[in-house]
Amino acid sequence: MEATSKCELIPEEVIRIILRHATSPPRILDTSLETLHAAGQEHSPKLRHFGKDILKSMPIKLSLSLVSKQFRTLIEPLLFEAIIVTEYDRIPKLCELLRSPSISDPTKPKGSLCRRIDFLLGRRGHYWDGEAGRNSLGTLLGILPLCPNVEVLIVDPLRSGFDDRSQNFLALPPSFWTLLATKCGQSLRLLTIGHVAVNPKHVPESLGACTQLQSLEILVGWYGSLPDDLGKRIPLPNLHRLKVYNFETLHCVSFPNLRSAYISTNDSLFDIRRFQYKFDVQNLTHLEYRGFYVDIFQLATVFPSISHFTLVRAHFGHRRWEFDGDNTIPNLKKITVQHYYAWPTGQPILENIVQLCEANALPALAQVEYIEHHGLVRNETRDPTEMNQAFQRLNVEFTACKRWLNFD
Repeated sequence: MEATSKCELIPEEVIRIILRHATSPPRILDTSLETLHAAGQEHSPKLRHFGKDILKSMPIKLSLSLVSKQFRTLIEPLLFEAIIVTEYDRIPKLCELLRSPSISDPTKPKGSLCRRIDFLLGRRGHYWDGEAGRNSLGTLLGILPLCPNVEVLIVDPLRSGFDDRSQNFLALPPSFWTLLATKCGQSLRLLTIGHVAVNPKHVPESLGACTQLQSLEILVGWYGSLPDDLGKRIPLPNLHRLKVYNFETLHCVSFPNLRSAYISTNDSLFDIRRFQYKFDVQNLTHLEYRGFYVDIFQLATVFPSISHFTLVRAHFGHRRWEFDGDNTIPNLKKITVQHYYAWPTGQPILENIVQLCEANALPALAQVEYIEHHGLVRNETRDPTEMNQAFQRLNVEFTACKRWLNFD
């Protein structure tokens, strides 16, 4: 008896389970808060949210599709569940493939099997300019209608001749937001948009159609005016993670179940209390803040349930947090300090945290993490042994590490 005929004796449901485990793990479609935080620790600007898993699984999937007709039919949903677009010249062929009939159900196109799209033109060494540069984001409008069941959408192109630090972004067409609402509104759970220019006027109402949305990242260059006051708040009832530059652009959106947020501001007069006035943040447990000075005790007043605070510091100095003896922060269990310079400039923040712990201002604090980000010059940091000993005396776990910045 041939091997293929032996496989036919195995129930198809069992084979599907085997194929699922033999290819990519399901975390590429997992939008739980725990998985999203784990994905953020990978620190890979090339492929977000475990995108590397997709690339690793493709050779296995293609090989399995050649085993037999039965395998080709069973592997097809896994083969098309996630697509990564990096090359402009291949987009017409991709659209043709997505329009073609599915093997398992010829009445449906292959595009209906797609659950994740990573639109990453210019990433992974695929450079483009000229006509491709002018038409690049328009091609996304041709792909989206072919994938009506997409659950994870990541739009993060990189223009040729620029890097991640450049602000010379291409504008995302306004019609993208209309397509998002009409074609993906009922299925979309994760939306990440980066390195494009966006007019905020078109954003809120389109997001309102995405009722299943759980994670939203809009890390873009904004242009144009803020959205009009609609006279009502557009709810995103399932959103538990928000990462956005200039959260004022979403002033008419509400997030009743938001648990994790990222605030970035260049406003030296920024008042964290504005966030409380705009949004319902009673359930927020994780906050990442990048900007000028923020009072950690005021922070705890605005976010009473906060358990993990991440402070991202670039060129801003640190003003000491002063404890008045009354307003402790009872729920804060972890502080992460991410710094973009060497140890001596980040050390005052850590010394301040030690002093607050000694004053019992942070009674629940159990972990402090210090991360240095380095660019092309790999600065040598001072040995953090002394700081580690200070935290050990307070029964607080302390870790320090480096990450090398990669702007591809």
